[in-house]
Amino acid sequence: MPLIAKLGEWCSVGKSVYIMTRFVSSRMPNPFLLIIFIILLPCSTGLVAEPLIFTSINDASISVAQCGAILKRVYGSLGYKTRIDLYPGKRALAIANRGKSDGELCRIAAIENYDNLVRIDTPLLNLKLGAFAHKNRAHGLKLSRLKKYHIGVLRGVIYTEKLTRKMKRSIRNDVGTLFRLLKGNRVDIVLVMEGDGKKYIHENKLEDSIKVLQPSLAEFPIYHYLHKKHIELVPKINAALRELYDNGEHNQILADILKQEPSKR
Repeated sequence: MPLIAKLGEWCSVGKSVYIMTRFVSSRMPNPFLLIIFIILLPCSTGLVAEPLIFTSINDASISVAQCGAILKRVYGSLGYKTRIDLYPGKRALAIANRGKSDGELCRIAAIENYDNLVRIDTPLLNLKLGAFAHKNRAHGLKLSRLKKYHIGVLRGVIYTEKLTRKMKRSIRNDVGTLFRLLKGNRVDIVLVMEGDGKKYIHENKLEDSIKVLQPSLAEFPIYHYLHKKHIELVPKINAALRELYDNGEHNQILADILKQEPSKR
């Protein structure tokens, strides 16, 4: 049955469908019934193929967990599974841009020199950038005079790297290391997302020694990016994400992640 075998090879799930077709054809001698089986067989990559892989910065942040949960729901509604692979920030972007993964989990809008990544226009989250300092020094710190201080920032977070480019700064790979620098008086201020900084302070019982300065330094949306090899998925993902906002599931997902124990995120 060469034609039917060829149909199996052409199906988007390729080898898996071909094997299944051969298996069924050996037990279904009626060609008409076999053709019906092939037509009804779901050929969507999302239903039976390997999961789509998205890279992200390798920090166990609330925002990464929230974005991952949102996209799991979005892609799941279209029949796809997802997996998140964590790397240092710039390496994550480079891997996604080269097409070694299927896209980038979440980034700000102003990423440069990554022409192969296509932004989903509906934002995943709106984040606030916070400045954290020792309580006993916080009253004397002025965010308008940030250049005077030694700043701690996360490697690969493009916004804070640009903001502090000509300042005295220490760049590290994770939030915990930055706050240890702050506790050891090796930096004056740590710049991280408010939610992530507050989570670290709460989990490590640092409320009496470290505080977030007010007002927030910035508030901005972050977006999901697909590699251009999946350009046909862009409108579908955008519509599915928009639906999460419209039906209230988006806020519920964010709230559910905040309630989870850190080890389960």
